[in-house]
Amino acid sequence: YLDDQIGNLLAELRSRGLEENTLVILTADHGESLGDHGLQGHTNALYWELLHVPLVMRWPGHLPAGKRVPTPVSMASLPATILDVVDDGQQNVFPGPSLAPLWKEARSTADWPAALGELTMHHHALPSTAPSYYGAMKSLVHARWHFIVHEKFGPQLFDWVDDPRELHDQAKTDAGRMLVQEFMKTLQELGATFASSAPAKDKD
Repeated sequence: YLDDQIGNLLAELRSRGLEENTLVILTADHGESLGDHGLQGHTNALYWELLHVPLVMRWPGHLPAGKRVPTPVSMASLPATILDVVDDGQQNVFPGPSLAPLWKEARSTADWPAALGELTMHHHALPSTAPSYYGAMKSLVHARWHFIVHEKFGPQLFDWVDDPRELHDQAKTDAGRMLVQEFMKTLQELGATFASSAPAKDKD
């Protein structure tokens, strides 16, 4: 049904002669847990199924058709991207980075900044099985790694490329501990650390 309605919209733009003068962006504000990690719905955690949403941009004659970009990106880049695309790269109103270099240049996904996700505590709106019931959470999605830190329960680290269901937490492995330190430093640099409490320390 949704595909049909999108098709109707694009057909109408074409019939009115507006197709080549309209940037169309399809996306979503969040994903959904359907039993993943024992959760239902959203606003309950920052796992992959809640963050991974579509982002499709279409503008015939202006954007490359059929181009797929594997780099994880943040929706916070959309305002800068839109102005960059329609204003020929002259925008300086919104903070970036604009996503345009990802389809214009041969950029390495490892060089792109990790996408930040944040979730406040939802103590009164969720069952006590939800992580966000107990505190706020932060997340960084890297080209390979997904780092999640809970203000009370501490860090989790998943290889979302090889473990897309995020079943194997690697935060306490030797390599994982080093990555956790790097991601915590990145959060501090972004000013996205918790104001009231620090992540729980590993007691192993």
